[in-house]
Amino acid sequence: MNNFNLFSNENTNRKIRRTKDYHKFSFSVDNRPLNLAHVHTLTKSIEKHGQLEVIKVDSRGVIKEGQHRFTALKNLGEWVEYYVSDSDQDNIIEMNTVRLNWQLSDYLNFYVKRNDWAYERFNDLVLHFNGFSVPAINKAVGCTSANFKKGHLQINETTYKNAETILMGCESISGWFHAARATSFVAAMSEVSRKYKIDVKSFFAKATMYKDSKMHHCTSTAEYRQMIIKLWNYKNRNKIQQ
Repeated sequence: MNNFNLFSNENTNRKIRRTKDYHKFSFSVDNRPLNLAHVHTLTKSIEKHGQLEVIKVDSRGVIKEGQHRFTALKNLGEWVEYYVSDSDQDNIIEMNTVRLNWQLSDYLNFYVKRNDWAYERFNDLVLHFNGFSVPAINKAVGCTSANFKKGHLQINETTYKNAETILMGCESISGWFHAARATSFVAAMSEVSRKYKIDVKSFFAKATMYKDSKMHHCTSTAEYRQMIIKLWNYKNRNKIQQ
């Protein structure tokens, strides 16, 4: 189908429009192939929060920003919100748009779509450790929520490996310690491991050994941090000095 002039010139003023006529749209030949895992992640987000970011198309109906969002919306049979523009300056406007009620997962999708390497690498952790929330994984990486939202995530192979070790350890005890995937516990584990340079694998082995007497549920990151330190110090010559 030829999409040329499907959108009249009077609509090219960034006025947001809605349609379920999916045939109006086409993908740019310059776009990367669809990432089905990314489509799945966006589908879950849209089911929960609705479409949080408007799709940008040019005057021919070619999608310039949002092919994964479009696919998710089409698969769900939802309305597609879009605006028409042939100007690249709208990328800057879109970046500065106020986004209400966004979760970290939505910011992750936003930056992954823009091919930000750090967020793409972070997304590898999300896909591998799908039993953890994005905030929990962000705690394992050691990035603040504010920096994550601003696009200031920094991740290298050392950071990645450390986060991976923490998440693997948490996952290994999740069968008997139900808080192991909680953001507060992951945050405490990450903070202690970074500040005091403890051997994370040794800690989780010790946690399993003394699970009945030393591991218990807490109500905050601070309480989990104290529990972790107490367990680490138990029968340990190299005690953490606070």
